[in-house]
Amino acid sequence: MKFREYVRALSEVGFKDIKLMAYTDRNYIFSAKHERYGDVAIKTPKLGSGRVLGINVDPEDYLKEFKLSKLLNDEHIVKVYDVLRVKDGLPILIEEKGHTSLRELLKVKGKLGICQAIKISVALLKAIEIIHECGFVYGDLKPENVVITSSGNAKIVDLETIRPIEDPIARATLDYSAPEQLLECRTLPESDVYQVALILHEMVTGYARNPIFGEELVIDEPKWLKNLLLKALNKDYKSRLKLEEFLSELMKYLNNFCKGND
Repeated sequence: MKFREYVRALSEVGFKDIKLMAYTDRNYIFSAKHERYGDVAIKTPKLGSGRVLGINVDPEDYLKEFKLSKLLNDEHIVKVYDVLRVKDGLPILIEEKGHTSLRELLKVKGKLGICQAIKISVALLKAIEIIHECGFVYGDLKPENVVITSSGNAKIVDLETIRPIEDPIARATLDYSAPEQLLECRTLPESDVYQVALILHEMVTGYARNPIFGEELVIDEPKWLKNLLLKALNKDYKSRLKLEEFLSELMKYLNNFCKGND
């Protein structure tokens, strides 16, 4: 389906001011306005290729996202309003509109201040903590799957990647894969911790580094953060830093040094 056909299909069900906001290996993301839903983001599947494990798009994943959003119901997880089928059976997912993706923010700024980076990481850890408590793993955390709202809150999007803990099929972007995803083809709760650590390192340094590929971290200061990241990026998931400890250490810094600091 060509771009103008997407726009026409959305227009036919009442969407206006349709603009392409972003795209991933699996989806197009449009912004639009609707009399019923208001100012929203719309996700539609697309064919494509990329450095993704398990790239095939199942339209039923959109319905799963809708149900998961209702189940998880957390301030750091995107809210999904509805799932519809439009022209030729094309599924669309209607969700709250974020301000900008973390990837876009990093492209503009290069890197973030330590307080902002830790604030975002805390939000991600709280979100995946809820996901784990509900019996799921996320498995594909990366800057493209994080949006920053106009109020500065970070939210996880793209809930279609979530899988039950007991059925941990590997589905991750190669550059952000945890060792067990790449080498054992499985996603564990510890994989989410590894990916948050990769994102935090990228936010504070401006460089994406994954030790599984022999890439060394480029952070030297502060030493406590470097040591924390090394623990969270342990190649052995059994020895990896626990989510609760990771969150606790970041919260301590946030509360002691970042009050009133964006």
